[in-house]
Amino acid sequence: MEIKFKVNRTVRKSNKLINYRDKLGLTALQQKLFLFSVTELKKRDDFERLLSFDMRDFFGKKRLTTRDYEAVRNAAAQLVRTSISIKADNGKWAELALYSKIEGKTGSSIIHFKFNQELRPYLVNLRGNFTSYLYDNVVRFKSGYSVRIYELLVRQLGWQDVYTVSVDYLKELLGITEVKTYKTFPKFREKVLDKAQDEINAYSDLKISYETVKKGRSIRFIKFYIHSKERVKEELDDNRDAISIGEAKQQVETTDENVTSFQNEDFEEKAARLVIRLKAYGFSQRQAVSVVKTTGATQESGIWKILYDLKLSLADKKVNNPKSDLIKVFKDRYHLDLSDEYMY
Repeated sequence: MEIKFKVNRTVRKSNKLINYRDKLGLTALQQKLFLFSVTELKKRDDFERLLSFDMRDFFGKKRLTTRDYEAVRNAAAQLVRTSISIKADNGKWAELALYSKIEGKTGSSIIHFKFNQELRPYLVNLRGNFTSYLYDNVVRFKSGYSVRIYELLVRQLGWQDVYTVSVDYLKELLGITEVKTYKTFPKFREKVLDKAQDEINAYSDLKISYETVKKGRSIRFIKFYIHSKERVKEELDDNRDAISIGEAKQQVETTDENVTSFQNEDFEEKAARLVIRLKAYGFSQRQAVSVVKTTGATQESGIWKILYDLKLSLADKKVNNPKSDLIKVFKDRYHLDLSDEYMY
């Protein structure tokens, strides 16, 4: 039987720690153990003593299986041996261990641990340049890459909704530079990018999409588009009467491969994805939300067909300015004025 965590556990990390290089590529379980233990930190003195947590809280279970105990013990053994590389502003780098000790007792669900004191400036008394998020947002991820990519993207919220990163640098951060499986981009896309996108969109507080950027014939950069589900929901709640909720919650079917999963999503999720898609074409938050209010983000409104046709036109290089073209279409079809002067 599943149980709820006793408190809303918050992960707080310096952005330098979020940007660490992981040479081994920690699994999702190993990363979540680390993050779960980080939520126990409250003050600087916590680095001087053994901390602890209950594995029943970690797994969300009242009863643990032998497999659960073994999984944590094996993950702990790896974490104690793991070092991460952190780069300072002056160009210096340091290899730091995560823990000095992790221990438990046969038959007990309590795990004791002590962090490496060198991590203290990256985890407590943070005054700026740090990121915080609820642990619940990563707890259901099965891919370790989802955890890492989520952290990289949630760090951008509040000041930037687009994150562009080179493929080589992203692989370095994920610890897979030398992994043969990901040498070819199709496998990297399938096993890393698409998996992370699916899990982040399904289980976290973010809605993301991405596109690839070529240099010559090779894909060199990934451009992530990031949005908070709650932000969209709050803005739409203020004007919910302007939208037909019954129509908005109808199942959506489309030929666009990037939105086929809409058919099982509720209104807020579809709205968030529509906002992300429009912002990818240069629309502001206010403009994108206005389109959602007008169309309800439904297939019946024609909005997804418009975006699909635009995608084909872009692929055929028939469109040079997608935002300008869409503004004209929205004005003709929905009588919606989205000029920059009007939306300020």
